[in-house]
Amino acid sequence: MDWNSSILWGILGLVGGFLVSLLFFTLSKKQRKVSYSISTTPIIVKKITKISELVITYKNKNIDNLSTSYIKIRNIGNDTLDVNDFPELNRLSLVTDGVFLINSIDELEIAKSNKYMKTNPSLISPNKIEISFDYFDPKNEISFSVFHTGDIEVCGSIKNGKIINDTQIEKFNRYKQKIQRIIPIILMILAMLSTIFTTLYNGKNR
Repeated sequence: MDWNSSILWGILGLVGGFLVSLLFFTLSKKQRKVSYSISTTPIIVKKITKISELVITYKNKNIDNLSTSYIKIRNIGNDTLDVNDFPELNRLSLVTDGVFLINSIDELEIAKSNKYMKTNPSLISPNKIEISFDYFDPKNEISFSVFHTGDIEVCGSIKNGKIINDTQIEKFNRYKQKIQRIIPIILMILAMLSTIFTTLYNGKNR
């Protein structure tokens, strides 16, 4: 094989090797990610409280709305997390701009996909619940329901990681699938071009 052909194959090998390495690097890179979803069902809405002589109270205070929310939290990364992976001043938590209708954190029943994982919820204030655990393996998840007024959201951060909602997961998965589809196609195109070039080149030198 002459130097032109050798250079071509060398370039194709470098490009192909880079793309394959990029694919495996992306798939094997340590990812510290927790996802969450919130499904809220209104029980009392403001319109109902406008009914004459209808008064709804909680702990002797009037409320004009009440909802129940089902929260699911899952480790979608490939790294096991523990309580130290969450900053002390920004723990994984559930927050409402109203109040949670629980008197004690013991009333919060948490379902776990891993029965050996110990969860430690804490009622920090009437509108904030912190969720911690001794460890959180990949693909493990916890879920629970809670009554509340106002809107709720999941807050907190992970050291060198992310807490994202299901909408963001779908976008990330679509992007990841595109990369996994594109790289094999590029490698196939490079192989076809190298075959065509080699055939044409050898034909000219006969």
